[in-house]
Amino acid sequence: MKSLQVAHQLINKDVLLIGGGDVAMTRIPKLLPTGCKITLISPHLHHKLKLKYFNPMKCRENWTPESQSIYNIIETEFRNSYLDIEKKNWTLILTCIPDRVESERIFNLCKEKYGPQQMINVADIPHLCDFYFGANVALTTDGNLQILISSNGLSPRFTALIKDEIGSMFQDWELDGALEKLGQLRARIRGLTQLEIDVKYRMSWIKACTDTFGLKYCHSIDVDKLVSLFQKMALMQPPSLQFPSRDTMLNDYSITTTAKVASSSSSL
Repeated sequence: MKSLQVAHQLINKDVLLIGGGDVAMTRIPKLLPTGCKITLISPHLHHKLKLKYFNPMKCRENWTPESQSIYNIIETEFRNSYLDIEKKNWTLILTCIPDRVESERIFNLCKEKYGPQQMINVADIPHLCDFYFGANVALTTDGNLQILISSNGLSPRFTALIKDEIGSMFQDWELDGALEKLGQLRARIRGLTQLEIDVKYRMSWIKACTDTFGLKYCHSIDVDKLVSLFQKMALMQPPSLQFPSRDTMLNDYSITTTAKVASSSSSL
């Protein structure tokens, strides 16, 4: 069966991570940027774990989602009673230990205690995973534009190879600027409540506008001019989706000459 790939918001959510070795070191850098509160239980820690991911001054009472630090570390073997730490309900539970028997025991214990809806990931045992991490390709520096590649646990290394290939394909594209401009345009248009614009029309307009500029030229859009164009088109009776030609859009509604040059060259 296929898995459902979703973007999971974890800010201020409690995550239990059991194990502090090599596998945990691959999980932590994916979890911390989400702003989740990681409680880590392990008697042995990777020699770089505390140095890279734990700040004693920003744990527990002083922890914030922006800390980019593990919330709490308990340096002992896992005990059943730890599932009752501060009577937490864990959003995610991850086991990252090499003992398959103990991993399965913890999995069954968590399901028994919290119910079948508890989300658990057991490292290296795919059939005991309610979710997979996959390979994340961050295409913008702020991480807002991401691609998740998953093999449903069959081959993490293969997904990593695909991730590197996709990353290299887009490394020279100005995706940061494109995402920023499109976000501004969408927010400005959404704010034009005085026009009583139909939501379906607004979404269709933004889609058509984005498609016109395409991946290569969205970074060059002139937000002010496009907002004015939207207002004119939205006030027509009926509201229009008939845009100017692509060459006109790239030349007259762009703040750089990049699109103009490219458009002129392609028409030769």
